[in-house]
Amino acid sequence: MDFIKEKYIDLYDKLTQFYNNKERKPLIAEKLLEVISYFSLKINNSTLIPYADNVELLLACDADSICYVKNSNLRRIIAQISDRHKVVEEKFLDSAISRKYQQIILFSPVGKYGEKDRLENLYLNKCLDLLSPNGRLICLLPQSVLTDKRNKSLREKIISSYSLNTVISLKKLLNTISSYFSLVVIDNKRQSENLFMVDNYKSLEIDIINKLKDFSAGYFIDAKEIYDRFDAEFFNPEYKENRGLIQNRNTDKLGDHAIIFHGLLLPAEERKTEGDYLIIKPQYIFENVVHFGNNKKYYCSKEYLHSFKNWEQYFLKKGDIVVSATGKQNWAIFTGEDNVVIANQNIAIIRAKTEQSKELLKGFFSSETGREYFESQLNFLTHCGVYSDFFTKGDFSLLNIRVPNLSCFRSVSLLPIFSEREAISTLAIQFQNSGWDVKEGYNDGKYRYDIALFYNGKLSAIVEVKLYDSNQFKENENILNQFEKIKSNKKVRLYVFVNKRLCEYKNGKLLELPEIPRPDTINKTTNPGFVYSDDLLINASIEETSVSDRFKLDLIIEKLNKYEKLIQSGFEGVNIKLDSILDKLNQLLSDYQALVERELSFVVPNTIEEEHIIHAFSEEFSDRLIQKMASMKSEEIYAEEKRKLTATFENSWNKMDERSKSFLVSAKVIYKDISTHENIIDYSGVCLLVTKALELELSNRFCKKFLRFLKEKYPGKDNYKFYPTCLINQYGGKPIREKDFTFGSIAHLFCYTWNKSIDEYCSEIHITREQYFNNKSKIIEYCKASFFSNKSDKEIISLLFNYAEEIEKIRIEYRNKSAHTNAIRKVDAEECFDLIIDIEKLLKRMLDSFDI
Repeated sequence: MDFIKEKYIDLYDKLTQFYNNKERKPLIAEKLLEVISYFSLKINNSTLIPYADNVELLLACDADSICYVKNSNLRRIIAQISDRHKVVEEKFLDSAISRKYQQIILFSPVGKYGEKDRLENLYLNKCLDLLSPNGRLICLLPQSVLTDKRNKSLREKIISSYSLNTVISLKKLLNTISSYFSLVVIDNKRQSENLFMVDNYKSLEIDIINKLKDFSAGYFIDAKEIYDRFDAEFFNPEYKENRGLIQNRNTDKLGDHAIIFHGLLLPAEERKTEGDYLIIKPQYIFENVVHFGNNKKYYCSKEYLHSFKNWEQYFLKKGDIVVSATGKQNWAIFTGEDNVVIANQNIAIIRAKTEQSKELLKGFFSSETGREYFESQLNFLTHCGVYSDFFTKGDFSLLNIRVPNLSCFRSVSLLPIFSEREAISTLAIQFQNSGWDVKEGYNDGKYRYDIALFYNGKLSAIVEVKLYDSNQFKENENILNQFEKIKSNKKVRLYVFVNKRLCEYKNGKLLELPEIPRPDTINKTTNPGFVYSDDLLINASIEETSVSDRFKLDLIIEKLNKYEKLIQSGFEGVNIKLDSILDKLNQLLSDYQALVERELSFVVPNTIEEEHIIHAFSEEFSDRLIQKMASMKSEEIYAEEKRKLTATFENSWNKMDERSKSFLVSAKVIYKDISTHENIIDYSGVCLLVTKALELELSNRFCKKFLRFLKEKYPGKDNYKFYPTCLINQYGGKPIREKDFTFGSIAHLFCYTWNKSIDEYCSEIHITREQYFNNKSKIIEYCKASFFSNKSDKEIISLLFNYAEEIEKIRIEYRNKSAHTNAIRKVDAEECFDLIIDIEKLLKRMLDSFDI
């Protein structure tokens, strides 16, 4: 890649006038250019670049090229770079081209329409037709070209007339582009027997070229398997078994038995703290249960619900399956009352079409077999990148999830049995087929049992087959007493045949089983609160518990939808004035703050709930702000402020994450401008960006890397209990996700006691003394291994305490106040800069003190 290294800086110097971007931020990442260059043919003939507006593609081809551009200014710039690049100032799609090319490199416009089709499809079709025999097309394609049904004929053209050589899934190419992309290499020859795929390179690794050379980056796929999709995620060998499930045409489709639709669209203004119907959202679904929680609830008014056609369908009904359509794919069987609860638009509802289907779906979703089938395919579909669309439409939707023929879940219910002897024989065979070692008429020397179930030589369960009727239990309590004696005597599971159905006797109740239990699932619990049978003396109740991660980013996202068009209209073109951008950002900031203040009014100050709300606000608005600042390529002040910050931080600048650098530079740019235009924007935006840079650096080191250290040093789920308490999710008992680590976590993680006794501190944050000392030992161990190799335990804790004290001040005085309207004045912003960057330089001191 010497070619790129030699030409890279020079090219962007010459492109400065056009891009107005002196920081040389390429539209296509340099590492990706290296990969494109790796696949480029070493030829003397010209290479065709159909859309040379992405001038970086010139770097990936060390050969003469024919470049099509629409912009005369760009044509002149390319001509200045090299005389090896012939520029044609025409629209590629309108040009009559008779010549064939041995190599074409394509990254076309995306998401726009031509006269007959989307531009990326039109460009790809024309490029295929222009390839000479044995020629090569290297292209960056969005997910839709590889997977959408509407592009099936285009994919058939490639696989039948060309050779699909390589597919490298990149997911998001850049943060500023929402589509998923893949690098696709197509040769104009007969399809080879195998093709190479690389699954989900979110960021191209340093040694990607070496991994491509020895094929360790991905896997080979038999070309015969490629029939309808080209995406690498779908053909990942790790998901081969799951792919087989969803392609099994000998099973039923879920859509054959159920209708699937999204919940009710509920904008923020329709979510009331009081109202007619309770609303549930994805955060209420976890551990296969719908949790209603003991926190603040939201309601929908009768008037709003009735404004929809077919509004009755939006009421959840007992037996509905609800699936979260955002965040983690959690699901549960709804067991509450009919016509009381409404699901919002971020939940997919699976509802049986008929009463017969309802019984079958109950059996499927209540059984271990059914859950395994459903969850494996659900995870597979999510992995394939169709996450946002697959719930209610498309070839790979919930409707098309494959399930074992649902009639098999009747095998335990309503068996055609006429005698106890026949029942024992029938059940013994079914248990044996499920993996048990079965003994009929088992006698332990004291009692005789109809069926005994052994696994690995150990007695695990007893089956009593007496053809009981449920009415007998109401009339004769001695039967239940007998069951209790068997349970206490043998200390095993007890299964009973009632109403010709297999049930388990547990905690004084009988629960009908939807399938024969297997040895490997006997200790697993079925969906809590769900009752398969309605006539067996059992009343289910909905668990009242706290809602996990209640304040997610949906707090902000709902508001974003309303103002997206307003804000987007202010960013058309690269020469827009900073004043206008800041004015529109101020509008968005004010709306965010108003929303956050309403949410904060319902929670107790200085609690975890408050921290979650402000963290969500900080996360969403700072990212939003940085995206808009990135569009201001004409602002020379941006490069000037970056040079100043680089000098201020010295060597520590290179220790920072690129997002942190962007936050700091943008904060300085905004501050410099609004200091002369006092009323354009609240100074809150400035403080948010500065504090977000500090939070991001802390999160990278003390959440992401700390968890990686813990997983390597203390592997396995059994060791989670030894992790620092603030790095473990309080509901699931698993390590938290990086995005759930907040500014407020730092003081807890650093064991900062605010001059209180350990007992007072432990009581305040609800941990034990043992947990406190474990937290302390783990942070010291990690710091010694990662940052402070030459410091004693006492020195490390002293340093962490000092950092925690300053961080808490910044969090409370500047980050938290930024969530409130007009709370941050110019003097506050200056103090925030002084603490973190300019005078006390907390961020620099902290980075300097770290070994790495």
